[in-house]
Amino acid sequence: MKHIIDNHLLTNRVKIALIGCGGVGSSMYSGLAKLHTGLLAIGHPYGIEVVAYDPDTVSEANCGRQHFARTDISINKAVVLTTRINTAFNVRWSAKPCRFPETSSGYHSTPDIIISCVDTKASRRDIAAYCAKNRVRYWLDTGNSRDDGQAILGQPGFGKRVSKAERAKRKQPILPTVTDLYPSILDESIP
Repeated sequence: MKHIIDNHLLTNRVKIALIGCGGVGSSMYSGLAKLHTGLLAIGHPYGIEVVAYDPDTVSEANCGRQHFARTDISINKAVVLTTRINTAFNVRWSAKPCRFPETSSGYHSTPDIIISCVDTKASRRDIAAYCAKNRVRYWLDTGNSRDDGQAILGQPGFGKRVSKAERAKRKQPILPTVTDLYPSILDESIP
């Protein structure tokens, strides 16, 4: 059975929250800029808009293995990458030098897609809690350990928004999230 993308994403600006701008996140960010350019080239009316979140600053250890240079040391990762993307691709994406979700003013509107490039279970738990309270259309979780990695595209809370009968009528598969597939991520007793 095939998955049919939400029509909203085909006709509106796609709002993406990129959470984490380190090893995986810095590569993902440049890929999103290329995706934006490609979407516009094939006729998407607006492309994508990204808000990048990361509380960390660039350290010497990040240079070379992440998309940072020595001149970036001590500058916030989200700010460095957003400045580069905005300049190179003529967009006005935003950098939030903090954890997601913000506890003060928050994201100006619920993102359509969350892309998590984080390295802790606590961060994934925070994202899952946000998704449970907000209508996020897709959550792409990426990550790796020493021996493996994952990229899981899921639909947070999809089963709660649409009845089983309606899903059967649509013949629309539910894409499980990383927390559906690995519920131990939600176990707070596991660091």
